[in-house]
Amino acid sequence: MTHVLAIGAHAGDLDLTAGAVLAQHVLRGDRATLLHLTLGERGHPRMTVADYAKQKREEAETFADRIGAGVRFLDHEDGLLPEDDETKMRVGDIIRELRPDVILTHWSASIHKDHARTHRIVEDARFYGGLKTLEREHPAYWANELYYADN
Repeated sequence: MTHVLAIGAHAGDLDLTAGAVLAQHVLRGDRATLLHLTLGERGHPRMTVADYAKQKREEAETFADRIGAGVRFLDHEDGLLPEDDETKMRVGDIIRELRPDVILTHWSASIHKDHARTHRIVEDARFYGGLKTLEREHPAYWANELYYADN
């Protein structure tokens, strides 16, 4: 059984770019998990940030439920995603915990700064996740395959 971890900057990003791939894996009996680093709550021109955050979280949870995937959220703000060691370690810890065979994330040259940052965060988090000399709660784990999507 393969486990696919899709890591996106905003709730909805990897749903749109890789949702069909994730659903296909689940239908084959594999596991899929979506990790959203922000909710993308500043992306609506008329809704308040709080209302849109609530809607985005509900949409992400519904999508994951409908395709049979797991879903997780980090608590960073849309447009202000920090590219720091703390964030990279948190994502690395999730990689160690979930032990995915495949990671999907954003392409490096995306026009959106949160997408480009997520690309670099995931690259470093994968390294930290696999670093055996870095002691964390879960044992080191190297995810063998890393693929990119862009929206």
